Amino acid sequence: MKKLLTIAFAVTLVLAAVGYGIVENAERGAGVRATAEEVRIDKMPGSRMDAVFFPANGDRAVIMVPGMMYGKESWEFLGQHLQEEHTATLALDYDNLMDAVEFLEKKGFTRIAVFAASAGAETVLNLLTENPSNVVDRVAILAAPSGRFLKNEKIDKLFITARGDTISRVHKIYEGSVAPKSLKEYEGNEHAQRLFDGENREDLINTLTDFVREKVKGVSP
Repeated sequence: MKKLLTIAFAVTLVLAAVGYGIVENAERGAGVRATAEEVRIDKMPGSRMDAVFFPANGDRAVIMVPGMMYGKESWEFLGQHLQEEHTATLALDYDNLMDAVEFLEKKGFTRIAVFAASAGAETVLNLLTENPSNVVDRVAILAAPSGRFLKNEKIDKLFITARGDTISRVHKIYEGSVAPKSLKEYEGNEHAQRLFDGENREDLINTLTDFVREKVKGVSP
């Protein structure tokens, strides 16, 4: 009898722990999937899988464009983080931005933010100038070496650079772009995505997360 009571008590503890886990996960957001899938968004026949999609509920999604020396894998840590924050992301392998926007629109996302680094940021600046989008409403530019000024007043803009970065021309692009806009500077000389490798990693992740959640807003005219 004593042995049976011990077993029953142990089973009760396990069930309680499982129940707690279910409640905790529900409180974090029902329907959030801690998964990712490789997808092909390029319309060219026979093209390879060129993006990683981190799904989440809601109408907000983020497109992440890497620098020239990086690929979609370089954004996966941030995609996982934002997924936990209930925001879907699409990490690109190269600068097929407009295909990415169309891909997300077809999935029902109506508010799209773009994070872009270095040469990828330059391409994004040029593409958004040439191809205005009604759903892209927030853009974070990490250390663009060049690129057109963003003149769209409907897009909230965040420009990020390190003070000692000799490649970045973010200050010039920031000055030439229209409000709403904000500028974030870090000490050091790390360029673009290399900022994630140093002591500013956590602050940068939090800044980008708050920007997506509209806690960081540019100064309006």
